[in-house]
Amino acid sequence: TTTQLEQAMILVGAKPPAKASILALIALLLLAVAVGGVGAHGRDAKKDSVLHAKATSIRGHQAGLGRRQEDKDDDHDDHDDHDHDHDHDDHDDHGKQATMPTGCECLGKSNIEAIHEALGEANEERLGSTYGSYCAAFDDGKCATGDDIHIEDGEHKCGTADNCKAMWGGMYDFNMNQAWCCDSWCYVNRTTCTDAKASEYGITVSKSRASADLYFSYDVCPDSYSKPSRFTYDPPTANYQQFNMSQCPFVVAAPGCECTGTNMALGSEEIAKHGTNYGKWCAAWDDGMCNASATVGPWHTCDGSIAANCSTHWPDSNFNETQNWCCDAWCYVDPNTCTEEVQQMYGIDVVKSNTMANIYFSYGACSDEYSAVSSQETRMVANLAQYDKNECPWNLDITVGSAASVLPHVAGAVVAAALALAAAI
Repeated sequence: TTTQLEQAMILVGAKPPAKASILALIALLLLAVAVGGVGAHGRDAKKDSVLHAKATSIRGHQAGLGRRQEDKDDDHDDHDDHDHDHDHDDHDDHGKQATMPTGCECLGKSNIEAIHEALGEANEERLGSTYGSYCAAFDDGKCATGDDIHIEDGEHKCGTADNCKAMWGGMYDFNMNQAWCCDSWCYVNRTTCTDAKASEYGITVSKSRASADLYFSYDVCPDSYSKPSRFTYDPPTANYQQFNMSQCPFVVAAPGCECTGTNMALGSEEIAKHGTNYGKWCAAWDDGMCNASATVGPWHTCDGSIAANCSTHWPDSNFNETQNWCCDAWCYVDPNTCTEEVQQMYGIDVVKSNTMANIYFSYGACSDEYSAVSSQETRMVANLAQYDKNECPWNLDITVGSAASVLPHVAGAVVAAALALAAAI
C-alpha cells in the first residue's frame, strides 16, 4: 500500500504523506483528476496546425465551385423566406454600382417596399433593411454599421440573423462547405431579364420559392465566385464580394485538402493499435469520447487496442502539461493535392504521421476552435471537435467544475491509485 501511495503522489507532484493524512491525500488525488491532471497525445507535431476544412461537397448557389449552375436555383430559393427592414431611406444616397446588363439590373433600393411586400413581414427584422436589393454578399456575416454604406464595395447591413449560419442553419450542414454565403447577388426583374437576355449575357436567373414574383441572380453581381460569361462591366474591375474564397468563413475545406477517407498507409499493425477508422474523416480521434457506430465527424470509433483515449494512443507524451491537441479534430490528407501553395493560401499545416508511416495528417483540414485560422477574419461555421476548450480532459487549466463532466475520459492511472488508497484505509 505504501508503494501505491508513493506512486500516486508522484503522479500529482506531491511528497508521500504520513498515514494520518491519507484521507486528505485521496481528496488531493480526486482533485487532480477533476482538473484534468493526466492526458496528452504524443503527436506534438500536430499541435499548431491552422485552417480547418472538411467536407468535399459544396452547396449553395454560385458558379465555379464544383456545383452545377442549374442547382443554384434550389439552394438560394430556400433563403428567400425572408423580408427586409424599412430603414432604406438612410442609405439611398450612398454609393452606386457599376453599369449592369440592361434589363437584368438589381431591383435597387427604390423598389425595397415592393420586395418587402412580395416576401412578407415575417423575416423583416431577421434579415435586414435592404436584403437582396443591390449587389452584395448579404449572407456573409460582415455587417456594416451606421448609415454610410458603400454599395460600390458590396457593403451591407444585417438583421438580427447576422451571418449565413444564423440565417440558414436549419437548411444546410455548416460542417460542410457553404461558399455561396460569400457570393454577392441581388433580386432582378424577371419581366425584363428574360431567358433570352440571360442567355445573351451568360447569367443564371432563379425563381424564389418565397414568392412567385421574385427572382435572383448571383451572376449579375461580379466577384471571384461568379460573374456573367458574356458581359463586360464598367468598370471591368467591379467586385462586390467582401471575402475571397480563402477568407470566406463558410469555406470549411480548402480545395485539395479534404480528408482522404483512407488510412491504409498506416499499415495493419498501426491500424490494429489505433483503430480501423482512425483518421479517415474529421474527428478528434484521440479525445477518448468514443462512438462505436460513428461514420462521420465529429464522432469517431475507438476499436484499436490502444485507442481508449489520448494517453493510451500516445503514452510518451508529457501528461503534466496541457495537451489541447488531444481534443482537436484532424484527418489524413493527400500532400500531393494539399500543396504548399494551398497550405499557405489557407493557413494550413500538413504533417507526416508520427507513426513513421508514409501518411500525412492535418488539423487544418478539420474545423474547430482549437486551431487558429490565419486566412479568415472570423470563424462562424464548422466545429468538428466534441469538447470545447474549457471541457477538454487534457487541458490542465480548466476549472474543477468544468472538468467534472469529462472525468470518465481521463487516463486511469490516478483514479486507480486513489481507489487503492481507499482500500488501504
